[in-house]
Amino acid sequence: MKILDAGRNERGEDLKQSPRLQKNDESDIKLVVEELTVDQKFAKQGVDNELVAFRFKARKESQMEHTVREKELYEEQANMTHGLFIDQLRDHSVRSTEDDTQMNTKAKLTRCTDSFQTDTTQWISDMTPWFKHHAVWLGVHSPAVLTDIASNFIVHSYGIFH
Repeated sequence: MKILDAGRNERGEDLKQSPRLQKNDESDIKLVVEELTVDQKFAKQGVDNELVAFRFKARKESQMEHTVREKELYEEQANMTHGLFIDQLRDHSVRSTEDDTQMNTKAKLTRCTDSFQTDTTQWISDMTPWFKHHAVWLGVHSPAVLTDIASNFIVHSYGIFH
């Protein structure tokens, strides 16, 4: 795309001598100048698009190079049996340590939950007579009529009326 001078057309002719502007009207000159600035914007956009395309291409190439390096490294490691064997030995020791730690933690947690269950069961059996006594006491000391009176008082105190 060709960027044009503000006073000349595509062929390089003076705009005032152009057949389009025989009247030398200033509004027509402004219109042509505005068209030129739009063309300049499109030219700049083309440059920006080229830059974006170049960056995308460079990024894609670097990613492909990285992929090739990773593949070569993987193939090299896959062909090195001694390296894999050493890694297996180290992994085995780490795994056994982790397994021992996990088993110890699980045993402690089991002991803890067992003692908690025992304590909870003991507490419930100790509290059962109290629960029974409390239920009897509530039945005697708060008959249904008193409960209704209390409910109505609470409802009316909050301003709710039926």
